[in-house]
Amino acid sequence: MAAGALGVFLTALLGYVTNMFDPPFWVIRTILAGLVVLISSPSMLIAWLKLRQRNLAPILDANGWAVNGRKLTHVARLPKGSRRGSGDPNEDRPSPWLRVVVAVVAIAFCHSLLNDHGFIRELTGGRFGDDPAVTEVSGETK
Repeated sequence: MAAGALGVFLTALLGYVTNMFDPPFWVIRTILAGLVVLISSPSMLIAWLKLRQRNLAPILDANGWAVNGRKLTHVARLPKGSRRGSGDPNEDRPSPWLRVVVAVVAIAFCHSLLNDHGFIRELTGGRFGDDPAVTEVSGETK
């Protein structure tokens, strides 16, 4: 059925492009709307048939209604003194990577600042860090 609809569409498009016929504007739109309905009708019919078989009890229960036979009644209330838990135990937790990246950047910044002022060299007894008195400019040492 879809191949036939595609053939009709391409024939109409080819005829329109080659000026074999010049239909009014509304006719073209009606043909396109008919094509859409023709192609999507089988899937809409299948979806409608499947939705008819569904049970609405869970949806109604989630909205505070209960199904008792053919009657809708309110869902039972919580006993006095009890409370509902407000937390979701299955809630997605935020990713720790943002904190890790911020911590690494902060540590690198502090290391760079302390190294530029010579504090790391001073604290490690000259084993680590740069000497602030020696500065390289374009490969030369001052």
